[in-house]
Amino acid sequence: MKQLSELDLPQIDLFDPEYARDPHATYLAAREKSWIAQYQFGYLLLDYESMRDFLRDDERCREPNLDLVRMWNAKDTAFERFTAHQLVALRGEEHHRIRRLVAPAFTPMAADRHRQFMRETLEEIIDGVNGQHREFTELSARYPITVMCRLIGVPIEDVSHFADWLEPQEAAFGQDASMLPAIDHGLVNMYEYVTRLIDARRGAGDHPQDLLQDLVEIAHEGDRLDDEELRTLLVLLLGAGYDTTKNQLNLIMKMLIDHPQEHEKLDRNPKRVKRLINESLRLRNAIGCLHRLNDVDIEYRGVLIPANTFMSFPVTFYGWDSDHASDPDRFDPERSDAPPVIAFGQGIHICLGQFLARALLEEALPILARRIRNPRLNGDIVCRPPMGIWGYKSLPVAFDAIAA
Repeated sequence: MKQLSELDLPQIDLFDPEYARDPHATYLAAREKSWIAQYQFGYLLLDYESMRDFLRDDERCREPNLDLVRMWNAKDTAFERFTAHQLVALRGEEHHRIRRLVAPAFTPMAADRHRQFMRETLEEIIDGVNGQHREFTELSARYPITVMCRLIGVPIEDVSHFADWLEPQEAAFGQDASMLPAIDHGLVNMYEYVTRLIDARRGAGDHPQDLLQDLVEIAHEGDRLDDEELRTLLVLLLGAGYDTTKNQLNLIMKMLIDHPQEHEKLDRNPKRVKRLINESLRLRNAIGCLHRLNDVDIEYRGVLIPANTFMSFPVTFYGWDSDHASDPDRFDPERSDAPPVIAFGQGIHICLGQFLARALLEEALPILARRIRNPRLNGDIVCRPPMGIWGYKSLPVAFDAIAA
């Protein structure tokens, strides 16, 4: 059996501008040599099956939350507070208890109750678009965070206050330790903000029965969330509402611009939206990488992977495996050979908000196809770092008109 350290592996440089510009090309070139590559902080697994297998191996693999705290020398920081209490950092009965308590708020049925409101929100945002040139990332950012704020019960006028606090958080996914002061500053302010929200809901008076009120009441029941778990969950929900869905919308809009026939087909037949979303998640999705460390030595494909190896899974690339998809770089919502989606993770830590995220996309895309006529690029795209929440910092779009 070979030792992982003995393999002659392709090397990927996270700080190479070509990697940032086109991570998929970098992964493809590396995978021609091996299913696994080495990079500055550990190893990248590059085919569908290896990503799926390790993401499902909850018994032997852990999320790196606490490991990052140690690696970043971040003990006694707000980053540690947030990272250590996240649901994905927990295992065993503690994880099961919290997930069992909050899961009813994130079922497909729960997401479906908000669809009309999602449509109304996006129509209202598009109605406010002026002119025929737009930075699409501004529109894509406003939609999911507006929906999330209203679902949770957060005043939408507060978004301008906490958006800047949330923006640095994606650097943690990208392992950029230089961002720790900015991450910590944002988290301190977010914890103070959600604490005020919770205190207000526990005060006297009538309160709306929204998601925030449901969670506050869970925190008062016998089998309950404690206050720290509740605060961390709210920070996480606001962060997810701000970041991941907007970036997937940006990626999909670029695909529709590159394939105008798909934009037209979606306008004519909105029921195609689910297939289009699955294909977009296969081809390019906003989760640049997920990460795990193994608790024990693991033998995999004749290779011994020693305990505590840092493994990263570029799930934005999971669908580019030619063993599971023909012509994997081709955008084809009608394809019948796409591998099952793993963009939302696998195993016990599969994304709690995946049904809400899908509903946001399913309601948004037919509206965008109907109302934004002939979208096209109108400037240079600026990409986000591939390791974090991936997508575009800038996506300038021109269009002929906004339909009524």
